[in-house]
Amino acid sequence: MAVPSGPAFYEALIAALPDGVLIADRRGAIVYANRQLAQLSGYASEELLGMTVDDLVPAAFAPRHHRNRAAYYRTGRPVRPMGTHLQIRLATKDGREIPVDIALSPMSGDSELVVAAVREASERVRVQERLTAIAQVADAILRGAEAGGVLELIAGQARRLVSAQLALVAEAQDGRDELLVTAVDGESREPLLGERIPVRNSLKGAVMTSGEPWMTVDAARESRAHLPLIDRAGFGPLMIVPLAAGEHSHGVLSIGRHTGGPPFGPQDLAVASAFASQAVVALEFGRARDELQRLAILGDRERIGRELHDGVIQSLFAVGMNLQAVAISASPELQARLERAVTEIDAAIRDLRNYIFGLRPGLLADRQLSQVMATLADQLESESGLAVAVDLDPNLAAVLTPRAGDVVQLLREALSNVARHSGAETCRITLRREANEAVLVVDDDGHGFNPASVEAGQGLDNMRARADAIGGSLEVETAAERGTTLTFRFPV
Repeated sequence: MAVPSGPAFYEALIAALPDGVLIADRRGAIVYANRQLAQLSGYASEELLGMTVDDLVPAAFAPRHHRNRAAYYRTGRPVRPMGTHLQIRLATKDGREIPVDIALSPMSGDSELVVAAVREASERVRVQERLTAIAQVADAILRGAEAGGVLELIAGQARRLVSAQLALVAEAQDGRDELLVTAVDGESREPLLGERIPVRNSLKGAVMTSGEPWMTVDAARESRAHLPLIDRAGFGPLMIVPLAAGEHSHGVLSIGRHTGGPPFGPQDLAVASAFASQAVVALEFGRARDELQRLAILGDRERIGRELHDGVIQSLFAVGMNLQAVAISASPELQARLERAVTEIDAAIRDLRNYIFGLRPGLLADRQLSQVMATLADQLESESGLAVAVDLDPNLAAVLTPRAGDVVQLLREALSNVARHSGAETCRITLRREANEAVLVVDDDGHGFNPASVEAGQGLDNMRARADAIGGSLEVETAAERGTTLTFRFPV
């Protein structure tokens, strides 16, 4: 059978593609748009032909778009695949902003025209936001943040990701006959914080006791619903998830929407359950840490290791197993992300075990500091797609060997921030000597941030405290759309 050809065939082929397709000239004028792009943008195909690409870019993203387009033509219009982490948004006719992935390719035989394939990325962005939120909570737990602050972070992330108006954590008290609300995010926070809820004849108590999650469309119709939550906040759809580790339950995570709001679904329950698991880790980590401090005074090293192993490490291992189970039914891209998360959890478990026995971080085992720093750079490059340059003074790295553990942790935290928060395309790591100081610099070309309003999850306070502990300092230079430079200085 002969393969069809000719303009009509190719027009039909492009029209049948699942992605939106447009062709634009060097000035950005749209000369072709298929039906899928029209549906995605809300404009008719005829309207699109009278527009420019700039008309489809939200105002806040316009400066970055102009820089990216200029760089694209300056580098000879290379083929650019989808998934380049440019955080692109499409402005629709009705005023919405849709996350999209865009692939670019020069039009064969024409020096001006470029073909763009546009694919909606809402689901990918949602998954990425959930993974990022979970990673931020895990980061807060592993760097030793207080349990109360971690629970507030968990409530906030869970509420935001399921588009709810209130989330709270209620912990079981010693007698286990009542729950105490210890963390609240959203509306009616102050009245509910510190609220005591009886376990007997209450929904939250039933969920904690049974270990099974529970959902309803209208909590006001439930006779066992906690009235202060319903009366003060006016909530209808309600979801309650147990904070359970094995047969032991620490309390519940409860999330609510306004009366008349959309009911919670299976995906919402999956998000809440993931954060409930992290809340359990935070609580067990905090209790194990308190026990660690008490036992350190008594010199009971063997008991410390057992408590941490049976509590925190086992909980981390369980989280890793759950992620592996989820990965089985996930998309290839999400599978890869989940597998990397499991690898990071395994590394955290190894490091925690090493710290119990006074050892250095696992990366340093049988290796020089310079080798470990290069390995961290390679990991960032392979996992995030950033281009990473490394310039290390090997002699200075050798001098820093007694403080290698702290240097590695500083670099690891800095690179983690670059990967998760910066939106950068390139990163440079420099280790050099200046007079009697060692200077470690991590700079990126990302979107920058305001240090005065930076979230706790970015770990600046933790890095500054670690630098102070070895007689050093941390300097932060950053500005919107101008990247970030972290400079660590310590005496040698």
